[in-house]
Amino acid sequence: MTQENRYKIILIGASDFTLKSLQRLPVDVILFNEHPPKHQENVFLYFNLSDNSNGNLRKEIVHIYHKFNCKCVITFYEQYLDLLAMILEDPQLTSISSKAIINTRNKVYFRRILDKNTLNNVPFRPINSVDDIALFLQEVKSEIIVKPTKGAGSKGILKLHPDDTIALDSIQYEEWMYDDEFRFIAEKYIEGDEYSIETVSHQGKHEIIGIIKRQSERENFFVGSGHISPTNMTEKFILQVKNSIYKMLDAIELKEGAAHTELKYSNGAIYIIETQVRTGGANIWKLIKSTTGCNMRLKVIANLLQIDVPNQEKDYEYGYIRCIHSPKGILKEFIDPSNILEHSNIIDTHFKFRIGDFMPEITNSENRRGFIVVGANSVQELIEIKKMTDCFYLEIVNE
Repeated sequence: MTQENRYKIILIGASDFTLKSLQRLPVDVILFNEHPPKHQENVFLYFNLSDNSNGNLRKEIVHIYHKFNCKCVITFYEQYLDLLAMILEDPQLTSISSKAIINTRNKVYFRRILDKNTLNNVPFRPINSVDDIALFLQEVKSEIIVKPTKGAGSKGILKLHPDDTIALDSIQYEEWMYDDEFRFIAEKYIEGDEYSIETVSHQGKHEIIGIIKRQSERENFFVGSGHISPTNMTEKFILQVKNSIYKMLDAIELKEGAAHTELKYSNGAIYIIETQVRTGGANIWKLIKSTTGCNMRLKVIANLLQIDVPNQEKDYEYGYIRCIHSPKGILKEFIDPSNILEHSNIIDTHFKFRIGDFMPEITNSENRRGFIVVGANSVQELIEIKKMTDCFYLEIVNE
């Protein structure tokens, strides 16, 4: 392919896995990242994200976009969506739908949009004080969830019982996670199966790429322990999901981009928990790629560039993501009794800690110890390989 046929794009945050996968597209990447990439074959320029404040970054990225005649600017990371929304105040830039980013970043505003569009919603209340929490507990008379209005990665999420007391200052969060008007949101907690719905929208038309079922979570902190391809979805359930998700995507005005939506299926009804204009984290998008043949990140970028990117053959019919958890302490050893790390069905593995490292208590997604992603071509194989994967654990010793 000649140089004239290639496009320059700006990525705000990207893993080496993403950069490698982008080699299927005729793009040269201008990368703004927290660390230099190991994969550099298609990286045209690199800038360190930590060198500038958001205000300076916005100006720098807009300047670079015009200087190099870039064709799009995008991020797939939740912590950079606010920055992207500021960048897109320049109407000459091509990207995902900025209006949808704005409509979903604040969880209070998002819930109001659900109400306005008559989508199933849970009772909620903006929170700025302990008194607000007490009033809400009196109103709903059941368990509630309290979380930052712009939270991500399960940071700052707590489940409270009606007789609990809490000091807001004890909730772990970062400054970018709450809005100036509302610091937190409280929502009534509902039981039910939880699913992640992965979609791509183009020119206002929506497509569900994958549905993934969330596994059990750490009590009170809502850090999922895994994600698995559902094997027993009914046509009725799929239609309910499609109707609810498409109506919600229209309501938030998502014309271009991926969306990761968390929902609960409770007593035969769909309740949307939240959505963000990005691909699913915790390796969900990698699982989707292996079980559908669709690389959602490539699809979004190709849509923005108005070029075709054919789906690859899927590797597996089903998949499972094991999120590695452990008690806090010092990592002594990786224990793999079923030799899952040597299995041919491994899609990807990643471990954040090395032997001898101290591992903190798991209170949010960033504290997870790592991931094992596996595939299967039948329900029975999925059951068997999940059992093997779940045997893996970390041996921990106290300080």
